[in-house]
Amino acid sequence: MLLNSGKPKRIVVTADFLRPKPEAASGATAANSLWLRRSVETPLRDVTALPIEEVNWGAGFDTEKFYRAQGVDLNLDGWARLHYQQMLEPTAEQMLHDAFNESLVISCELPMCVVRALTRLNIPVIDTVGYPLRFLEDHLNAWRTNHPSIAEKMETYRFDLRYAYYQAGLIRAKSVWMESLDTPPGTAVLIGQVSNDKALIHKTQGRFLSLADFGDPIEDLVRRHSRVLYKPHPYAGAENNQNILKRFPSIELTSANYYWLASQDNVTDIYAISSGTCSEAPYFGKSGNFFYEPLYVLDAEDPLSKGAISSPIPVAQDWLWPEFWQSVLSPVTETRWQGMQAAPFRANRIRRTLNADWGFGVIDRVSAAGFK
Repeated sequence: MLLNSGKPKRIVVTADFLRPKPEAASGATAANSLWLRRSVETPLRDVTALPIEEVNWGAGFDTEKFYRAQGVDLNLDGWARLHYQQMLEPTAEQMLHDAFNESLVISCELPMCVVRALTRLNIPVIDTVGYPLRFLEDHLNAWRTNHPSIAEKMETYRFDLRYAYYQAGLIRAKSVWMESLDTPPGTAVLIGQVSNDKALIHKTQGRFLSLADFGDPIEDLVRRHSRVLYKPHPYAGAENNQNILKRFPSIELTSANYYWLASQDNVTDIYAISSGTCSEAPYFGKSGNFFYEPLYVLDAEDPLSKGAISSPIPVAQDWLWPEFWQSVLSPVTETRWQGMQAAPFRANRIRRTLNADWGFGVIDRVSAAGFK
């Protein structure tokens, strides 16, 4: 196999082309890939002459053949098994070489097995993931890369997370005008997650975790806290809720908005397997407690991790504009710069393109009535 050499001859936009839909052996991320391409295509064309292509399941990549080469069932359990694998079968790695050779890959949430393979093939990757702070004035994307010089360029755009404390303070201030939660001091909130969430994949065992794996820690928190509320994920099935409530009958079900709960003085702790809500909790003065570990290592001190890719660098709206791409692409290809300034900040600009707000819209809107 020939390694990628020299400067890239094209840009390939993609997403997690290995992830199947739960109900069928077909790709689940075509919309993610198209969203990313449409978001970055205009600024990319402003700064580089490289052609822009797109690869996804069935569009430039035979995912079913890849699963067969790996000897893994083509379903979500197989996807979990593949996700963090260190090495791939030669046939599978050759497929990645053929699909991405001589390219710069700009992607959305690539699996680590793919990132590691592309790194071995000397193919540069710039990958975006959702940063776990969802309560800011806009969705915060984070960017990571397997190219050290690109990481250094991206570092100059790092969002100052100290701002999140101020934003959380304003949300807590707003909660004053809402109905307060009648609960004793020392109340804990247990957060549920979608059963096939990537964040629930055990990184060495290659399987999905569930609250059933953490019976002892849950029993301990029930014993230590005056009251425990369980907030299921809005997309989770009822069966998951029933199981945890049956096993621990003192835990109470709630459908309240997470940020309203985090703003309550008598709520002291947030618990979850790996939910980003535990990363958000300290900004609201709460303790965030992971049963397992967060999805991403968020290391502000050293964005260049020891692995195949840097730890995610949070970037505000800068990545929407050509200056960002002119800078981060310059280590790997010729770029041009026309001197266009970034547009003025507009709240929810990225959130609207994603058509998702993870509960932020509820706490952000102006309403005459309080809510629980």
